[in-house]
Parts: sequence; structure tokens; C-alpha cells
Amino acid sequence: MTLILESKNYRFEYRSESGSFNLFPFEIDYPVFKNCRLGIVYTRNKKQYTWSMTSQVENEVEYKRVNAHIGSMDQFSTGVGPDEQGVYAQLIFELLDDAPFFLWKIKLENRGDLPIFIERFDLLRLGKNGLSGELEIPDDKKESLAFFSNGWQSWSLAATYGATEKQRHSRLGVLTRPMDKASDLEQSGRAGHFVSDFFGVLGDRRSRWGVVAGFLSQREQFGVIEAAFDRSIRLNMWASGDNARLDPGASMQTDWAVLSHIDLSQPDPLGAYLELTARENGARSTGKVYSGWCSWYEYHQNITEKVIR
Repeated sequence: MTLILESKNYRFEYRSESGSFNLFPFEIDYPVFKNCRLGIVYTRNKKQYTWSMTSQVENEVEYKRVNAHIGSMDQFSTGVGPDEQGVYAQLIFELLDDAPFFLWKIKLENRGDLPIFIERFDLLRLGKNGLSGELEIPDDKKESLAFFSNGWQSWSLAATYGATEKQRHSRLGVLTRPMDKASDLEQSGRAGHFVSDFFGVLGDRRSRWGVVAGFLSQREQFGVIEAAFDRSIRLNMWASGDNARLDPGASMQTDWAVLSHIDLSQPDPLGAYLELTARENGARSTGKVYSGWCSWYEYHQNITEKVIR
């Protein structure tokens, strides 16, 4: 069964038999996402399971219009499973009306008789092997590929890397390893392999197309984006489960994941994405932006509202 959503910017297709989806931008110069895969990795009774969220059972599908704080959109949701261990998932997909944003999330329910421990939610698997999808880019649009990696606060570098470069490490060295491991941001040190916290941007410096891949929030889990340039372009997104326990009858969900095509020649190509995350998180504007060194490093625990003002 193929489920379809359309907006003025995208056509989205989901195939329940393979658990894969396609995202076609109507702008012809932008990359096409084909056969993208979802999944979850969990342990049950000390045994690890990887579920690709395929289902031969046609679960209930619901289409509806949504008017939310982040905008108006078309949405559909569908159930997947349960798998042999009783894990059931609900997948929710959305296309915003007036902006080029594709959103999706996974809701998980343990319908089995034993607790499970969530290692990670795979929200996008693209280009790794035959079980993953591919990013279709015209040859003349991938002459100078690059990836923007967003650092974890000030602990790691935020930078744009070319396809043959290596991701730079913080001078804090081994002190950052526990943090990187806990947030799934460990770097391989290989040329052309990059990880990013919360969001990243894949693009081409010459033809100036870009794709924002990330999340709207990190309320539920840390979100990680991985890009690699080798025989094919790999782009993966996951939410770290931290081995959180999910008891029988309990449920959990991811934050909203997002894909958006952008024009890197614009003065503020990330503006629309950042505005969307601001609305999702209820960000407040004071009207005046204060700059300076981070107050945490300056004052440590000796900080009050009076000091800030």
C-alpha cells in the first residue's frame, strides 16, 4: 500500500510493505530522497533486536488537516506491527502548506509481556547499503559537496567541511569522549565522515542547493545527523534512546524530525528552519540581544536574575 501527501513544495510517498518513503521536491534542481528507511534498535531480555518497521498487516490509516502553532499542514498516520516481540509503532508524517518542510515522528508502544530498552530510533537511513535508500543528485549539481556540522554547545566546533576533509576535534580531547559517547556524537576521524548535533546541512558550494536535516526540538532524545561521502552519499538521522526502559503497556515518542530544501545563495538560508524551531519551542524575543561570554563560565553558581540584568 502506498500512502501519499502533496503540498506546493513536495510530493511524499510511504510504502508500508517495505517501510520506506520517497520525498520529491517540485523544484527540479533539488535532490530527491528515494527509498529512505526507518527503524528501531532495542534490547529485550538481554538480546538485541533491529526492527525495520515493515508490516504485511494493513493497519489503520488516518488523514487529517492540522492547524498548529508551527503552521497549517496535511498529515497522515499509520500503524506498523507489532513485531514478534510485541513492539508496535505509529508513524506520523506531515507536509506544511506554505513552506518547504517535511516532518515526521515515531510513537512506540510495548505490547509485549517483558520490558524493552530503547537504543535508538532510526528516522532516516540513506545510502549505506542495499537496505537503505539513495539521494538522487544530478551530476552537475554535486561538483563541490559539503556538510555543515552543528557543534554541541561550545564543547565542539560548528563548521562546514568539504567532502575530502576530516572533522575537527575540540582541544579538550579525551575530556569530551564521555559526552560524545553519551550523545552518539563520536567522530570516526575518517575523511569525509561527519556527525552533527540537532541539525546539519548537506549541500553543494558551487550550485548552491542545500538540505537541512534535523529536529525541531530535543525534549525527548538527543538527535544526531551523520553524513559521509564515499562511493555514495550517506545521510542518516537518529534519536538516541539511552537504553530507556519501556515497560509493557507503556509508550514513548521521538521529537519531530525535519527535512527541508534550501537555497544557499539566500542571505539567511537557515532562517525559516530556525523560525520553525523557535515556534515549536516557544522561544521568547526580548527585543534586545545581549552579547558576551557565556554567563555559566563567568559566574558558575553565583548567578541571579539581578546579575544578568
